[in-house]
Amino acid sequence: MLGYIVIFLFLFTSLLAYMESYLGKYKLPIYIALGAILVVCASLKEVGIDPDSSTYEMVFLSPEKYDSGEDIEYSFTLISKFIQLFTNDVHFLFLFYAIFGVSLKFIAFRQISEFWFLPVITYISYFYIFHELMQIRTGIMSGMFLLALKPICEGMKLKAFLLLAIGFFFHYSALVLFPLIFFSNKPLTNNWRLAWAFLIPVGYFLYFRGMPILMEMSSSLPYIGNKIAVYQWGTQMGTASNQVNVFNPLQLIMVFLYYYLLYYHDVIIEHNKMFPLILKIYGLGVIAYPALSSFPVMAERIQLLFLTVSILLYTFLYYTIKPKWAGITLVILVAFAFLNISMPSINFSIFWKSARLK
Repeated sequence: MLGYIVIFLFLFTSLLAYMESYLGKYKLPIYIALGAILVVCASLKEVGIDPDSSTYEMVFLSPEKYDSGEDIEYSFTLISKFIQLFTNDVHFLFLFYAIFGVSLKFIAFRQISEFWFLPVITYISYFYIFHELMQIRTGIMSGMFLLALKPICEGMKLKAFLLLAIGFFFHYSALVLFPLIFFSNKPLTNNWRLAWAFLIPVGYFLYFRGMPILMEMSSSLPYIGNKIAVYQWGTQMGTASNQVNVFNPLQLIMVFLYYYLLYYHDVIIEHNKMFPLILKIYGLGVIAYPALSSFPVMAERIQLLFLTVSILLYTFLYYTIKPKWAGITLVILVAFAFLNISMPSINFSIFWKSARLK
């Protein structure tokens, strides 16, 4: 059933994107209603429908086992203990994370994009599934990350730092985002565009060359060093993936879109001044997978975190083609491609089989 709902919301929101200019005062209530439905779907999901929910339920019921904070963020333990004062139903934990995860992103969409529904389409197609239905702690953190983009662009480093610090409280992987505070949002010159275009070959060079030194350095990082060690141990023991396919369809699509958007830099920046920063972060996400391939799980997690900006970036495809309906269609087609990739790739056996055409 959940599969049908997600597909329906994707198609319905796509229809709204074509009608947006005619909706007038109804855009806001429809927008809020869409967010509310997404929250409800994420909170009422069946435990076991995804790879993480069963683990979350186990930790929720026994948070004292994780009080050391070495295995899971203290915020999760604290929230779990508070909710257990009223109920032992893990769905209320899902509800808490879904409310903030979805709401923060919906607020960020309105701050950055001129569109009401195109960001929702790209969000539903990929990151809603990963961040709100699966990695719920990451959901809140990635929402704070999107909210920090505008202050970074405006040079408000302290505000951006505080937003990322709040995200760090919910998921320690936000630590890798703090250097972004010092990124520039200035339009890219031809030389800088060439440099950022060269970023992809560098990532693949690191993949073929290997990254043993980076592995040794990363293991000493605060907070996330232990997690890296656990991921590496799992790889060695055979309980975690030890292979990275840097030529898989998803990766190749992202590389193509990166170069496509880089090519249309001058066109897009006329419509959205935050484009240079968002494109740079996206580029880092694209190369993270091959560059960090020596520890596959970390490569996937870090790439997914940086690529959160693609929710907004892919809507900029609209500006690269005319007429308007063609631009909307292009965004929807790209989002639909990611929807088809995301649903089966996360092994939602119940979720995907219910929605798959037989």
